Amino acid sequence: MNLIFKRIYLQKDVLRRESVAMFLEGVGLALEDDCEIAVCAYWQGEIVGCGSLAGNVLKCIAVSPVLQGEGLSLKLLTELLTLAYELNRSELFLFTKPQNRLLFSGAGFWPIAQAGELAVLMENSSERLARFCRQLALYRQPGKTIGAIVMNANPFTLGHRYLVEQAAAACDWLHLFVVKEDASFFSYTDRWALIEQGIAGIDNVTLHSGSAYMISRATFPGYFLKEKGVVDDCHCQIDL
Repeated sequence: MNLIFKRIYLQKDVLRRESVAMFLEGVGLALEDDCEIAVCAYWQGEIVGCGSLAGNVLKCIAVSPVLQGEGLSLKLLTELLTLAYELNRSELFLFTKPQNRLLFSGAGFWPIAQAGELAVLMENSSERLARFCRQLALYRQPGKTIGAIVMNANPFTLGHRYLVEQAAAACDWLHLFVVKEDASFFSYTDRWALIEQGIAGIDNVTLHSGSAYMISRATFPGYFLKEKGVVDDCHCQIDL
């Protein structure tokens, strides 16, 4: 079978973006707005498989039912990984259905969180999460009740200040993580500065830089989940 792989720059090529969206719709998926580049496999002039890159997340990976079981998923993944590495994006994640876990494990991805039978989060390292946890351990504080908040704060308001005050009052120590993704109106740098100023005077709080493990609701891939309520529930479970 003579397959041709092409890269489609989704934010620029409107016509080809529509063809990718139509292919995904045909297999019960949706093309998400933050997808930047798609790698598509063509056979006899038609799309028979595709996968997309959004930041450091691989998503919208699908193969035509006609070619399932032919190894096309791994070929697409190889093309996506090559693209990501060319863009200097080496720390990669993907979300998929749990039944696809074995397939992506064979391509060098390890599961790090799962939301029941809805979704599994995987990354291309078996050690990176453990290293991140060891780094966090350096900020350990004494106390019986230790709390944590993951905050976007777009922007930080008096309401956010109140929530932090209430959480800090209920804890011996509170760790506040700032979502690092720039999927908001205010940049990460600006949000960090606003939060840092906004929590002044609350003594039992450590402000932490966000990490790739803190996926914002804005970029959480729900392309394979049909209902918004299910997407929100799945996002919450992965967070926890």
